Amino acid sequence: MDQTLQPQLILNPLFEKAKTVDEFEFCCAILRIRGIEGPYRDPFRESYELTQQLLGLIQAPIDGGLQIRLILFLYCHLTENDDIYNVVANLLLITTGKRCHITPFAALPKPSKKHPPGYRRSPRIDQQITLANDCGFQEVGSLFDEFFVRPVRNAFYHSDYILSPDSFNIKRGEGVNIKNNIIESSIPLEWLVPRLELGINAALALVELLFEHISSYREDKVVRGRIAPNGSWVDVQLTTKPGYGLTGFKSPPDAGLRGVPAGLPNSPTTQDPQGNSK
Repeated sequence: MDQTLQPQLILNPLFEKAKTVDEFEFCCAILRIRGIEGPYRDPFRESYELTQQLLGLIQAPIDGGLQIRLILFLYCHLTENDDIYNVVANLLLITTGKRCHITPFAALPKPSKKHPPGYRRSPRIDQQITLANDCGFQEVGSLFDEFFVRPVRNAFYHSDYILSPDSFNIKRGEGVNIKNNIIESSIPLEWLVPRLELGINAALALVELLFEHISSYREDKVVRGRIAPNGSWVDVQLTTKPGYGLTGFKSPPDAGLRGVPAGLPNSPTTQDPQGNSK
């Protein structure tokens, strides 16, 4: 496995680039805008709390077998979370001037190749990697490619595995192509565990960056956004809450709130994030 992959260092430039290109769409992506929802309607918050509780157990002095099973459970839980993929896909789209999408993968081309036996990735991961490469963020694609092991996740979820002291053994399901196109149903833990840990760390890095950027907004501000009926640019007020950060947006902005100064990107008299004159 590529030991140089560091999720925080790989994902941070993506966040910064997307914010620079279009701050309004960036805010939609990090808030994971899905429309109006009531309280207790965000599974991402529940996932975060479960993750913290499981990490506490994993780091405790417990039986080694239980520790591996908890790592498997946390890995499978996090790699099943749609937001882990949707946020990254939207940030990638925004860097190329496109808009944030509620279901970004529905708007992307579907993989055309049939997967060979032992294939580690899923169609969504294939889409993610292709998008990352097309947007110039090859390391983001490499990160997802390295940690995703579909047959192991499926075997764990379907209770179709046996854990031994040194391997994860798939009973009836599809094996894994570890190297040289040899399909293995007995996956060495020394090969598997680093990938499980990388997947968990990638998800944690994404969550930390989300919270960091949300909390960085300490007061309301006005940006330009393409939310007019014809897709044209209008002033949008980013709303904040003291002690929390970014909470949403509204338009038109409050009277007296200073907008984007003339001569700066996103100004109605200069240019949009793609450099088109306005």
